[in-house]
Amino acid sequence: MGEHLNEYLDILEEDPKYRDFVKNDPHQAMSEARLSHDEKAVFLSGDPDKVAKETGKTLSPAVRDVITEVGKHL
Repeated sequence: MGEHLNEYLDILEEDPKYRDFVKNDPHQAMSEARLSHDEKAVFLSGDPDKVAKETGKTLSPAVRDVITEVGKHL
């Protein structure tokens, strides 16, 4: 998976306000993110296990929650 998704997940890990923004306005967040089409598809799957597998990252419970919430709204 591309480096932009890894960077995006790092930002989500570090910034609680950004996590709230992504959960509350996923369309705006995705339009601002520099993710490729494939990266967006993985993130927007709403499946934290899939995101973790694709990126090789260990995701915090807070980030897993963001991924699940975004998947519910899209």
